[in-house]
Amino acid sequence: MGFFDFIYPAGSSPQLTTAQAFQEQQDGARIIDIRDIIEWNKGHVLDSFHIPQAKLLRPGAGIDKDDRLILVCNTGTISLSVAHKLVQEGYDATSIHGGFDSWKRSGYPIRYR
Repeated sequence: MGFFDFIYPAGSSPQLTTAQAFQEQQDGARIIDIRDIIEWNKGHVLDSFHIPQAKLLRPGAGIDKDDRLILVCNTGTISLSVAHKLVQEGYDATSIHGGFDSWKRSGYPIRYR
């Protein structure tokens, strides 16, 4: 039994592909970029929200348990860990496999500051 088998039902994935994340964003999910502001300013998922990891895990972060949350970091590793913590707290959260690097390589919309 793997680490995420305790949290995610059999056959489901704790991470989304970039295509799945893009479709879920179109369907109303909130993509939250948890990277620091320097990385965010270098480019981020179009229409995503910036809430750094340290703030996201504190009360008053501006997230709702009724929202579908898709977290993104550079490679997907940190966002997966944070999504795991949010799921334990009752949020509907996941992350993008491969993170922002994968999103960018896949050619999905990006905004630069």
